[in-house]
Amino acid sequence: MEPAPPSSELLRDMVAAVADGEPVLHVFARLSASTGFSTSKVRSIYYNGRGERNKHNANSRLSATEDQTLLYAAQAYSYANFALSRFQLGNLVRSLRGKTVGTTCARAWVACHRNDVSARTSKALSDKRNAA
Repeated sequence: MEPAPPSSELLRDMVAAVADGEPVLHVFARLSASTGFSTSKVRSIYYNGRGERNKHNANSRLSATEDQTLLYAAQAYSYANFALSRFQLGNLVRSLRGKTVGTTCARAWVACHRNDVSARTSKALSDKRNAA
């Protein structure tokens, strides 16, 4: 039995077959049988290799541009040492874009942007100085 092709070649073959109109599950089964990989392994190679992990979610209430605008605004507040609560984040979306979002949506937004936005409440320097 000849060795299985590298996953990059396998991914290229899968993407080409799906682009030609072959059903995805048929592609998985065919390449699983020809390579000796399990169907779940072939599926993982396909979904992990397409590079869409950071793609904007189409179910989001905000477009990609609005999401980026909100991120920049939240970072600007953070740099000014003003911590936004989830309620204030929802109000910021309403004032910037005229869309109403709740605290649950704000919580999910902060979770998605946890690498870019700190959820830690900052302490103003003036409060520290007054206590001393």
